[in-house]
Amino acid sequence: MPDRVQGARTIALVGPGGAGKTSLAEALLFAAGASGRQGSVANGTSVGDGSPEARARGGSTELNLMHYDYMGDRYALIDCPGSVGFAADGALGMAAADLAL
Repeated sequence: MPDRVQGARTIALVGPGGAGKTSLAEALLFAAGASGRQGSVANGTSVGDGSPEARARGGSTELNLMHYDYMGDRYALIDCPGSVGFAADGALGMAAADLAL
């Protein structure tokens, strides 16, 4: 049995709108050294909500994919939108993930 998992460990961040999923992703990226600064959804500086629509709404409107390396393993984050209007994207994100938080 190998000591390391082959490929990325995929984590879907799920929950209602405003729960802090994108902020958690920003904190993980920053803590792992994948980002030089911790962005903010409120300030429009988050890595996750990069589309003009998401920035205008102040929340995710589509799946956002990010990745980072930590202690020799690669992690892929799927930041799922929390609004019920985008629930289909959340379901797709969870189907593609190894783990949901």
